[in-house]
Amino acid sequence: MAWINRHPNLVTWAVLSIGMVAIVGYSARGVDTLAGRQWFWLAFATVLVAGLCAWIISWEADEPDDEDDMPGADASERGGDA
Repeated sequence: MAWINRHPNLVTWAVLSIGMVAIVGYSARGVDTLAGRQWFWLAFATVLVAGLCAWIISWEADEPDDEDDMPGADASERGGDA
């Protein structure tokens, strides 16, 4: 459990990868013309896309949660009373 807390981006990547590969596999199950190598590269590309998604999701996590922490923001920009 401590490893999960230390590496949330890798966990996000792994969970997204598993889910996305499962969805792609389910969606393409009726395609009889895909060879083994093509399935491999399809899954590989899907894992890369999941990594990109996890990286983009991490941008939101890196932003400050409280608008008061934003430098240069005065009360009118934060929605508070001036």
